[in-house]
Amino acid sequence: PDTQTLNIHSAIGSGVGLGLSVIHDQIGPVEESNLALDVSYTLPVSDSGNLAFGVKGSFSFMNVGLFSQTDIIDETDVVFREDYKDNYPNVGAGLYYYTDKFYAGVSVPNILENYSYTLNGHLFEDVSDSMHWFGTMGYVFDLSDNLKLKPSTMIKMVKGAPISIDLNASLFINDFFELGLSYRDGDSLDALLGVQASPNIRIGYAYDYTLTNLGNYNSGSHELMLLFDLDFAKKHIKSPRFF
Repeated sequence: PDTQTLNIHSAIGSGVGLGLSVIHDQIGPVEESNLALDVSYTLPVSDSGNLAFGVKGSFSFMNVGLFSQTDIIDETDVVFREDYKDNYPNVGAGLYYYTDKFYAGVSVPNILENYSYTLNGHLFEDVSDSMHWFGTMGYVFDLSDNLKLKPSTMIKMVKGAPISIDLNASLFINDFFELGLSYRDGDSLDALLGVQASPNIRIGYAYDYTLTNLGNYNSGSHELMLLFDLDFAKKHIKSPRFF
């Protein structure tokens, strides 16, 4: 599997945020690209707390190169007679509450359950993009002047599948190094290293070790992250760097 993501977001007015994300996934002959536009509005609800409302509009491009990218044993098999391509839109929404030490949020990135039907010879198939729910929460503890601990969790739910729970903990040293561990219930164990290379550049690396039987067929996955903070308007209030 191979994934690339690009996210750009900025405040564009009083309480208004705008974001753009591009995601490209490929595994074997299956290739999918997603383009999404996000808009948010943030309201101060206390001296230190803010509540943000967000909506998302997205478009997905699916390409399954069954015939052109696969070595077919039986080329007369009707399932592999031609490649499959489809495009479909979607919408999402979310809520996010945060202070300088705490955050909690819930979101549904794909509200529309798009159905795609195709007829291959005598085989009739349908595919549904089911609605996924995400819940997240985290807090930053000051262990000392130079040491901070951020435990967090993410819960993912979708109809027809078990609930997925991520338990995470990151240690911040001098607000410069980040060392983290993550456990996904019954699935994987992850390690994270982050470096604040400059006030505007952050670099990260993560390694995912598979705990299921799939580990017999892979040696884990690697993730590289690069963040640029382009401060065009210094008067904007930024979200805490921990989040």
